[in-house]
Amino acid sequence: MDISISLDPAVGKNLKEYLAEVNAIKGIRIHCDVMRPPYGNRMTDEEFQYVIANAKHPIDIHIMAGTMPSPIQFIDLDDPIPAVIGDAIIIMSVKAGASGQKFNPSALEKARAVRKLNPYVRIIMDGGINPDNIAMVKDAGVDTAVVGNYVYASSDRRATVEQLRYSSDKR
Repeated sequence: MDISISLDPAVGKNLKEYLAEVNAIKGIRIHCDVMRPPYGNRMTDEEFQYVIANAKHPIDIHIMAGTMPSPIQFIDLDDPIPAVIGDAIIIMSVKAGASGQKFNPSALEKARAVRKLNPYVRIIMDGGINPDNIAMVKDAGVDTAVVGNYVYASSDRRATVEQLRYSSDKR
């Protein structure tokens, strides 16, 4: 399972320093939320351009906006499962728009349903993922776990990512 580190907790604070630290962690992806109303308006265009120019890992760009098209399909907690088209889909396991929320296990059923509809689509799950639930996320058919505050709040971020990798393989 891929681990994708969300930069969202560092936006407007210490994004440049955090990105440098994240760039030093091997074998991860970077998750970049571009939020516009009605979901919020956190990452500036300048911050976004900085990430694009300086990231050393593959970037998943999650455009959260009422009017902007997104390259990745998006399912919020209350949304029905859409027809799955394209290469990737993000399933939110929290309410969109705020970091640090608790994981909602109803998202696991959505992942199973999406996997049944399309066994080849890349499923990304975003929100509240930590060592206590990452194995369940993987078992539900998710390919990439997006982790934000759990890594950001850690004093040893590299070790935290390793803990997530270990925990995802426990079952």
